[in-house]
Amino acid sequence: RVSHRRSPSRCGTYAAHTGFVHSVTWNAIPGEQSKDTMFTSASEDCNLHVWDIRGGAPLASVNQHADGILCVEWMGDGVLMTGSKDNQVKSCNIKSNAPTAA
Repeated sequence: RVSHRRSPSRCGTYAAHTGFVHSVTWNAIPGEQSKDTMFTSASEDCNLHVWDIRGGAPLASVNQHADGILCVEWMGDGVLMTGSKDNQVKSCNIKSNAPTAA
């Protein structure tokens, strides 16, 4: 269950993971158009989902780790960084749904 920081009554349940969810992060990048409505969830099922609180299905899904994702952070301009139990840190551009260059 997720509640919006500015409007606690605005909440919902977002279901797409098949494993324990380790991390949920709001898009808090100043100036990004969707900063007040988008968040990510990272899970033991190796998936990262990007959500908009106004909808029920993930806007984007990324599976680029071999083991559960423990943390995720917004970097700006659609780039997310993830850390996993596979001992790797990876970046992905959710606008193109592709890994970013190292």
